[in-house]
Amino acid sequence: MVKKQSDIREKQMKQVYIIGMGPGSRKCLTQQASEAIEHADVIIGSKRLLEAYSNTDKKLFFAVTARDIYDIINKEKALIYAVLMSGDTGFYSGTKKLTEQLYKAQEENVVKKYDINILPGISSVSCFKDRTAVGDGGNGQSAW
Repeated sequence: MVKKQSDIREKQMKQVYIIGMGPGSRKCLTQQASEAIEHADVIIGSKRLLEAYSNTDKKLFFAVTARDIYDIINKEKALIYAVLMSGDTGFYSGTKKLTEQLYKAQEENVVKKYDINILPGISSVSCFKDRTAVGDGGNGQSAW
């Protein structure tokens, strides 16, 4: 569940949603991930992933390395961040390095600064299965 903006703002803690975009389409987002992006003040990601949000009034930042993403989150005054990751968040993604960077920063500070939530999208395994029509009953139809 995406936390209410009023709860986040009251605690003055930066809410960081690390969102798996799967193969990179908005169609591959879960409802929870879509809601997190909708509520975010700032969206961070690669140029390709940010293209889907070019018509938004939110602040968009191009960054792909954990350090660059951390620097944006640390320097910006916003409270809710959506970090878009290509691929699976637990697998072949920058999620691990970014969470390590954020947790390390928290350990070095006495005050807890970040509430980190990882929201996976459609997995590459599911997408691969669909695109190769494995187990589709022979109709060769793809949902993508």
